[in-house]
Amino acid sequence: MNPTLTAKDLLIVSLGTGSENEQYSYKVAKDWGSIGWVRPIIDIMMSGAAEVTDYHLTKMYSAVNHPEQYIRIQPTDMGDASMDMDNASPRNMKALREVGKITATHCADTLDKLADTLIQNRRS
Repeated sequence: MNPTLTAKDLLIVSLGTGSENEQYSYKVAKDWGSIGWVRPIIDIMMSGAAEVTDYHLTKMYSAVNHPEQYIRIQPTDMGDASMDMDNASPRNMKALREVGKITATHCADTLDKLADTLIQNRRS
């Protein structure tokens, strides 16, 4: 018989893919029309969905007094990396690796705590 799992029984690690805080000038955007808004709308919706999910998980884990069991790691600076998902050019791959290194360094304390938690809770 499986016990019912709740938030306090789970550790969630959320790895973000970075985000662009692109601003859209009214002078430029006012004449885009439906086709011109396709990509910006997708970016806005995806960013919004990630932020809402992060907010809800943060609140949920705080409510069960286990905020340390929800970890969000999100690059804050994409440097020279392109956000285009289909950009697998060698230059972009190198830039993305650099973003990963910088993010890992920036989140070193969080990653250390995560590693400690996983080691403490491993099952032989």
